[in-house]
Amino acid sequence: MKKASLMFTVLTAGVLFSTSACKEKAAPAPVVPGVVVIPAAEADYVEYMPSISNVMAFDSVDLVARVEGFLLKRNFKDGELVKKGQLLFQIEPEKYEAAVAAAEADLLKARADQKNSTSDYERQKTLLAKDAVSRRKYDEAESQKMQSDAAVLAAEAKLKQAKLDLGYTKITAPFDGRISFNRYSEGNLVSPASGTLATLHRSGPVKVDFQLNELDLLRLMKSEPVKNKKFSSVPVELRFQNGEKYPLTGRLDSFDNQISQATGTFKIRAVFDNPRERLIPGMYVKIRIRSGEAKTTAAVPRAAMQTDMSGDYVYVVGKENTVERRSIKAAELDGTIYISDGVKTGELVIVEGISKTRPGGKVAPQLQKTAETVK
Repeated sequence: MKKASLMFTVLTAGVLFSTSACKEKAAPAPVVPGVVVIPAAEADYVEYMPSISNVMAFDSVDLVARVEGFLLKRNFKDGELVKKGQLLFQIEPEKYEAAVAAAEADLLKARADQKNSTSDYERQKTLLAKDAVSRRKYDEAESQKMQSDAAVLAAEAKLKQAKLDLGYTKITAPFDGRISFNRYSEGNLVSPASGTLATLHRSGPVKVDFQLNELDLLRLMKSEPVKNKKFSSVPVELRFQNGEKYPLTGRLDSFDNQISQATGTFKIRAVFDNPRERLIPGMYVKIRIRSGEAKTTAAVPRAAMQTDMSGDYVYVVGKENTVERRSIKAAELDGTIYISDGVKTGELVIVEGISKTRPGGKVAPQLQKTAETVK
């Protein structure tokens, strides 16, 4: 009986052991998600004051017809560079040449009449002194002389205007620059009422007028160059709408004399050299002015930063590959996040696989190339 009981106990233990072993074998191993990490790089961050504006030529003029006539000639190609004094439009001159000739003839006649009336006046004046002529005769001679003098002045003015009108038939470039597309073809009748024939923008440096709010203005006024009134030494950065940086640094040129009551902003002008004419008048650009000294920060790609109701944060891989959520103080510039507080240089920050992680969980980190230091 004891032998049977012992055998049952052994069999029962064997069954329990076998069942436990099966259970342990069936339990799956925990899956550790893979993530891509990058060491936070040491980088200098410079704070900038941003603004958006558009490029303007230093001088721009709308070319218009100042006299009426048929457009005889157009002496440029649309969009080309033209030189100061270059003939751009020629309005038929014949009518105005005839007006000059008629005015010259009128002036000759007026001067001849003036000569005769002056001679008669001098004669009457001499006779009056000898009491050889009546006062009435003298007054008539004097009046005639004054009328002839006035007629000469009127004829001279008429000739001057006729010559001006003749000159207006030639429309020339007032300065070197690039001309717009032509709005009127040869043979069209043009006049002052026709509006702009073409627009000319001066070649060379361009200007960008932009706005700063009052707080940014106060920060700018504290900078050493502005305090020392060395405005031209304040560097101004320009970027195109696609984010590309313009290779030449601009300089501050002038300031407005008041803050706009409507917008609360202050107008400032920057000047940029434009040797290759990449800056086209009317182009929208982004302006940035340095507002402080460079600060050493930890830099990571934009993909690393997350944001929720509590603010900005990143995931850091800490000891034993455990994920830590770190709240950060950071600024973004050109796709790079500059962290001033929350992450130290060299710490591993997750940039890919963030959705597979959670704070306190384990991960299998894979190293990516270090972010370039932004200077």
